[in-house]
Amino acid sequence: MAFGSSQQTNQPGGFRPIDPKQLPSELRPRAEDIARAANAVRGWADLHAHPATHLGFGGVFHGSPGMDLRGSDVTRDLPECSPDKHSGFDGDPVRDEVHKRLLRQLDALTGFRHGRHGPPDYRDWPHALSVLHQQMHVTMIHRAYLAGLRVMIASVTDNQVIGLLRSIGFNLFGNDVPPANPQHEYDSAVRQLEFLQRFVAANASWMEIVHTPAQARQAIRDNKLAVILGVEMDSLSPDRILRLVDSYGVRSVIPIHLANNRHFGGCAVYNDVFNTLNWFLNRRFFEVDTDPNLDFRLSTPQYIAKGSMGALEPRPFERRVYTDGFGGHKNRLGISSPDAIKRLMQRGVLLDVAHMSEKAIAEVLNLARQFGYPLINTHSGLRRGRAHSERAMLYDHARVMAELGGVFGLGSEVDAKVTLAHVDPGQRVWRPGTRQLNQWVHNLAPAAGFSDRFVLTIDTGGDNLDGGYGFGVFLRLRDGGELFWDNVNRNEEIPGHSRRSFVLFTRDATRVSREALRNGVNLADVRQLELRSEWYPGDPFRNIEWDVNAIRLDAFLVDNDPVAQWMRWYLEAMSIFGEGGVAFGTDMNGFAPQIAFSRRRVSYPLSYLSAMGIRGEHAAALNNPFRMGSKTFDLSRDGLAHYGMFADLLEDLWGRGSEGQQVVRSLFFSAERVIQTWERAEQAKERVR
Repeated sequence: MAFGSSQQTNQPGGFRPIDPKQLPSELRPRAEDIARAANAVRGWADLHAHPATHLGFGGVFHGSPGMDLRGSDVTRDLPECSPDKHSGFDGDPVRDEVHKRLLRQLDALTGFRHGRHGPPDYRDWPHALSVLHQQMHVTMIHRAYLAGLRVMIASVTDNQVIGLLRSIGFNLFGNDVPPANPQHEYDSAVRQLEFLQRFVAANASWMEIVHTPAQARQAIRDNKLAVILGVEMDSLSPDRILRLVDSYGVRSVIPIHLANNRHFGGCAVYNDVFNTLNWFLNRRFFEVDTDPNLDFRLSTPQYIAKGSMGALEPRPFERRVYTDGFGGHKNRLGISSPDAIKRLMQRGVLLDVAHMSEKAIAEVLNLARQFGYPLINTHSGLRRGRAHSERAMLYDHARVMAELGGVFGLGSEVDAKVTLAHVDPGQRVWRPGTRQLNQWVHNLAPAAGFSDRFVLTIDTGGDNLDGGYGFGVFLRLRDGGELFWDNVNRNEEIPGHSRRSFVLFTRDATRVSREALRNGVNLADVRQLELRSEWYPGDPFRNIEWDVNAIRLDAFLVDNDPVAQWMRWYLEAMSIFGEGGVAFGTDMNGFAPQIAFSRRRVSYPLSYLSAMGIRGEHAAALNNPFRMGSKTFDLSRDGLAHYGMFADLLEDLWGRGSEGQQVVRSLFFSAERVIQTWERAEQAKERVR
């Protein structure tokens, strides 16, 4: 689970490609060597996905993954939702308001415009930036399977703070803040694991839960998706984790997640929300060091406090916790108990370091070297030099992981925007004009490059932004022309204390410059941004609710392609781990935004299928783009809106020439490499003392 934007998770940050010739030959497995290996299998792997998240987080997710593919009904499983809280009023005013606030805060992670529209047109979601709507329906997983998915680590996860806040309701005398309850996480894991067992059993003709590397090989040879069960919780003890291993078939473990785990050690620091979680679980905030190569810094920490009428709410800590220092923050805590880590190794599990602090990863790598035990990082990016946070893995750590025979999951979140304007939060920016309109104007500093799409993001204040009549956006150009988009919010209200983003395509502008826009808009010519809402005297109450704290305008450059960026990251990771050593690490359904769009259009039928040996019924089923209700999904417009879009992403990569085809071929060796890593772990467990 990511819980953040690309700048907080998968941003590699300022590194240079490594020459594979500089690495020892044994660290550069060749594709032909993998293919000739005894019992070698073919297919791509996703090292981190969450098909059962709808059963966690107090029910904050909307939509179900369904059950049996043969009887699936997407319109039933992904119905319309209420944008303010996903459901109607449940009779408790406190819980109702808390649910609304939670949804606003979670939507603000990506700025997703949370609309109600599900079936039949699915206009608002599934969406690459919607982290709270189901993206792993059984029909979507099946399309990924047809496209070559053969190994999936299905991880169960939860968050005690979100679950607590969603469960607390009205109490005239108030509710005390309860202590952390690790049994909550264990029970949630069991509930999700039991669902996954039923889910896979209902689709046994094409998927199977596997408990050993040999079972995984056999399942793939039987043309099935091998599902490896994983656990990703914040405070589980070694005993509870091993109980899940023994009783429920868990074989992949993230022992340290979004907060420090007193049994195992410190987590990566990259989001203020996790500091509140750490306080709740451990009754203390993160203790950090500074690093000049990191940018992220913790702000004033918040703790959970008793509110009015029974509510529990985050409050700022009154005393200063973090000094200024130089550089970003990283966790001071490494591994708290080597013996706890060794207990996991003695079971031969796939040990995942994805969310560990930089110091904890270094200490686990040293421990793994003693026994020749392979490690995995299921969903991350890499860093060499300056980076946003310690969440991205150091190149030096990745080299050691490769040396031990581990595999790496590259996240599918890419941020490729250029900021043109950002009026800081806290500054009141909406200024009423005459009786005829509400208007706000901001002069822009010239930027470089051409853009064919802009993203307008609005943060509201304590009041809502009433969109009953919609508002328009103007971009005024140097030559006197302008671009105009009418009713960008589609007459929908933006609630208070929330963030919404709107994509503005130049092709949709209703008034344009006198200059043709074949190559997009030259940002050097963009001079002014204006927002305007019409004044309606007959309905004055709709004219006064324009409480805006911040406005941001970003532009996507025409030569900045998120898919091309992801491909470059993949090739750089492959230079360390070799062919097949880098898999997808999607974190789908895990609060992780996905690739928002592609600069290329995918054509059908998909040409990579035959090259990768996918023929017959599987290939025939992918002759057309994915359709759900009346909507046809398009990677160039919708990006990785859901799990079924990986077929389109692979085709997009394949069409990018030799480098893209190298990436696709490597991905199709990743299922084999995951199994090889698992086999090494099974062998190494006998050496752990």
